[in-house]
Amino acid sequence: MFALCLAMVEPEERDAFTDFFDRYHKLVLFKALEITQNRETAEDVAQEMFLYAAKNFEKFKTGTEREIRHYLMICTQSRAMDALRKNQAAPEPADEDAAARAAVDDTERIVLRRDTLTRLLRYIDELDERYRAPLKLWMDGVPYSEIAQMLNITKDNAYKRTQRAYALLRERMVREDEA
Repeated sequence: MFALCLAMVEPEERDAFTDFFDRYHKLVLFKALEITQNRETAEDVAQEMFLYAAKNFEKFKTGTEREIRHYLMICTQSRAMDALRKNQAAPEPADEDAAARAAVDDTERIVLRRDTLTRLLRYIDELDERYRAPLKLWMDGVPYSEIAQMLNITKDNAYKRTQRAYALLRERMVREDEA
């Protein structure tokens, strides 16, 4: 994969692209794996992402570290979701009743997922600022060391606040699901 990407970059930019690839490859692969839950699919997503980055390397060279990470995470998430949709395309059911049941099941799953996501995003916005800020930054792919710098706290504190935010969100989701 890397050799193909490198071939797409101008010769004078190959060192910069190599550094770019080394710096972000694990992050992109981790994000893709987190979404797809399949190593092979995640590697395909990462390959697609870096081919895009190689073709459009000018866009990536001009951004700040935070902007590049954010853009990579959004693009990776989008491509991973597309891959999931492609892989989950079910074969056509044999009869019309089975097709209708499958459509209803898919619709229910989508509605439940969207409802859960909407609730979760609302809960994140309702968190105390000291937990919300590091969590949102971490969700954007910003490492704890940079979160610490941005929020003027220690790296350990950035980690603890992010973990506490997750715990608060889990507690609230469970509490409301039981109600």
